[in-house]
Amino acid sequence: MKEIEGNKMEEEKEELRKRIVGKEIYWVIGSMAVLVLIFVVVSLVLQSFNKFEYEGLTFTKERFGEIPVYHYYYYLENHITGSVIAKYNLYLRIDPRKNDVPVDGEIEFIHGEYTFVSIDGEGLTECEENSVAIASLSGFLNDNDLRPKGAVPDKELARELKVKYATCEEHSEGVVIMVQEGNETKITRNGESCYVMEIANCEMIKAVEKFELQTLLDARKRAGI
Repeated sequence: MKEIEGNKMEEEKEELRKRIVGKEIYWVIGSMAVLVLIFVVVSLVLQSFNKFEYEGLTFTKERFGEIPVYHYYYYLENHITGSVIAKYNLYLRIDPRKNDVPVDGEIEFIHGEYTFVSIDGEGLTECEENSVAIASLSGFLNDNDLRPKGAVPDKELARELKVKYATCEEHSEGVVIMVQEGNETKITRNGESCYVMEIANCEMIKAVEKFELQTLLDARKRAGI
């Protein structure tokens, strides 16, 4: 009899232990689920703080290493068929809401023709941002199928460097972007297919990023977006 009672007590103890362990497991699982939910909510909240709208474009503030950047992406389409061919990521160093470079005239490109980036280095050779800015502009034009080519606005220098000579007054084809020093950083459309990017105080990146951004905004307006 005592042996039976002892076995019964052991069974009850084992059952109690299993219940306690089961409750602990449920508590741990529940706690983990709550922590995951909190993490997801906090991540979404922080992400929402890093997002903003500018002229209908949604930007996200991110970091590229130690450099803060403003990211916007869109899909490139074949300009003949309209089919999507790639995703393009635009990264700006300057907050587009704070880039106050004035733009006079609509920016519009001719698909299938060259875009000549004609650089007048006088007054700009000491600017440290030049190479980064021009590389950004060339990459933007190339990735958007606008066929960039280097040029200069000096005939003798063009012959010496064996590159295209192009100014707003003299160019045989395509679109010309004139990059030159100015008293004020601004972008002006000159005629049907020429844009003058004037740079003051070495604000090359500021001017280039405004040009890229305005190109997208004007394209969206023409498309009725």
